[in-house]
Amino acid sequence: MYKLVFFGLGTIGREILKTALLKRSFKIAGGVDVNPDIIGKDLGELIGEEKLGVNVVDSIKKIEEADVVVHSTSSFLKITLPQFKEIMEAGFSVISTCEELFYPFHFHKKEAEMLDKIAKENGVSILGAGINPGFVLDTLVSFITTVSRDIEKITAERYLDASKRRKQLQLKVGASLSKEEFDTLKKDGKLGHIGLPESLTYIFDSLGWKIKDIENSLEPVIAEEDFETEYLKIKKESVRGQHQVAKGISEDGREIKLILRMAVGEKESFDRIRIKGIPDIDLKIDGGVHGDIGTSTVIINYIPGLMKLPPGLHSTRDLPLPHFTM
Repeated sequence: MYKLVFFGLGTIGREILKTALLKRSFKIAGGVDVNPDIIGKDLGELIGEEKLGVNVVDSIKKIEEADVVVHSTSSFLKITLPQFKEIMEAGFSVISTCEELFYPFHFHKKEAEMLDKIAKENGVSILGAGINPGFVLDTLVSFITTVSRDIEKITAERYLDASKRRKQLQLKVGASLSKEEFDTLKKDGKLGHIGLPESLTYIFDSLGWKIKDIENSLEPVIAEEDFETEYLKIKKESVRGQHQVAKGISEDGREIKLILRMAVGEKESFDRIRIKGIPDIDLKIDGGVHGDIGTSTVIINYIPGLMKLPPGLHSTRDLPLPHFTM
């Protein structure tokens, strides 16, 4: 049985906690958050369940015993790196939903080296994971290539109807903005899914391909009619979401393209992986994997594998083959 501490108890942290409670392989050992409204509260009550006898504290230093800290506070290493340092120096391994941690070896080399050093010095492991990045557009893509004799091109797509998702996601994809507002936020780096370039470089490295060129694009999806969700009203000709593409070409001309389209009113939600090669492969998940449920489950199901890894910074490439955990 693995003893878990939850560091960050926002929407995703609570969803992972709910998933952990369904499993007999895990015991809830603690919760850490800086929100004064929940400090001191029982973790069970926090998610509408019976009391667990475990209260939220304001510092990892107040946690006495755990196997893994489940971390979910931010997408960005500039925010999470000091938190990771504190957790690992307290002697705990970490699995985090931080998107930039998923595969930091290209775009955040210094931070990756620092985290690897801290982890090894303290005899712990650290891993970034989730549904995307962490599974659908990277780990699963890499795994599917196991049956390929040769590959010319890979295209992986994730299309999502944001009208069925939480308010934070609808706002994150720019729904209800004017095109001018979208363009301004895009220019300021405040729009766009975090982690798509990391997923791209992950696949390249997994296949042993050297990257020659990388292209990233982000465009608004414009509403052709009025939409209304539980949270937002979207007028015709305003933004209903975003269409993001990360494309890479190898030195010998092979191509990987990742497409992420998240918008209110999408007619179809799906995840799809197409491989042009020997043989050609076309794998489609109708409805797509639900983001919040998928993230919480992936995090929990990766933990047994994480505990088998040596100290250091890891990616999902290092894990034993993950699977459902009771």
